[in-house]
Amino acid sequence: MNTITINIYIPTLGSDFDFTVPLNMQISDVIFLIMNILNSKFGVNIIDNNLDLIERETNQKLNGNATFSEYELSDNSELLLL
Repeated sequence: MNTITINIYIPTLGSDFDFTVPLNMQISDVIFLIMNILNSKFGVNIIDNNLDLIERETNQKLNGNATFSEYELSDNSELLLL
């Protein structure tokens, strides 16, 4: 399975985290998994179906129905969860 390690800044926590995810996973599924991890590890319970991942370098919003393989992201790409 091909994977990518991405760095995601989460303003709610004021921190960034590295996540390794499959290139062929839908971005909306990745957001859901990240929220579950944050909830279990930090007690962060954000119930918001409108969260997006934004590429920090270009400010491009990533389409939730797309996969990471559809974007020209590489390991250590920096994203923002809003």
